[in-house]
Amino acid sequence: MRNPAHFEIISTGRYFAHGSSAELTRDNAELIALTEQMLAEAAEQGLLPSADLKRIQIAGRALVYGFARMNLDGHFPRWGVEEGEVERMAEGVIDLFIAGIAKR
Repeated sequence: MRNPAHFEIISTGRYFAHGSSAELTRDNAELIALTEQMLAEAAEQGLLPSADLKRIQIAGRALVYGFARMNLDGHFPRWGVEEGEVERMAEGVIDLFIAGIAKR
């Protein structure tokens, strides 16, 4: 959210083919592996009710991507979220997601 131009370039296929960048492919693989490891550890500790960690991982990614896209595209004022509230809203949305996937 703090660097919308970077997000625009890195998140779309309009500017370059993501698969043709070895560095980007490596970085993305590292990020995916890190989230897989974190979710596996949480599941092993009994913090997640679902064994479908891939679904949780993709849902989290989609949530963060969608939130960033909404911010970049200027949607939040229409939803009653002022510019100074966006980061706090992002934290709240992530907290809500975590509460939703956490074992009760």
